[in-house]
Amino acid sequence: MSVATPSLLNELRDLVGRWSTSQRLIVVRSADLADSVEWVSTGALSPAHWLADVAQVEVCTAREWIRIGCRLRDLRASADAFDDGTLSYAKIRTLTRGRRPDEGPTKSIASANSAEVGGNSRAASRCTSRTSTSGIGCRRAMSFAWSG
Repeated sequence: MSVATPSLLNELRDLVGRWSTSQRLIVVRSADLADSVEWVSTGALSPAHWLADVAQVEVCTAREWIRIGCRLRDLRASADAFDDGTLSYAKIRTLTRGRRPDEGPTKSIASANSAEVGGNSRAASRCTSRTSTSGIGCRRAMSFAWSG
């Protein structure tokens, strides 16, 4: 078994930082795709289907990226915290699911940031935001299905 060296640790920190940046870009651009018509000419059933095919992930994962990206449009403080690395994808994912009306964005971000990822999602879910009012494309991307 090999021991982690400072260079390995630094390399992994760098990789995780780039991965986090990529995750932020993926969710933002996924929402943009949902609001566009670019995916229609590909023959995909929905923007989520096209994303799933390209990224080789499940359609539900691609739908989640779209959902998060759409919600972040309405949640500027949360989007900023995601952009600057204050909040991780895992915390943003929970944070964008809904919030009690009496909790503002600052309290939401502070609560989510102190919650353990994977261990205490109830604490993070208490601090999510208002219902999205973003473009029709985002709502359509989440509910679109061919009847057959």
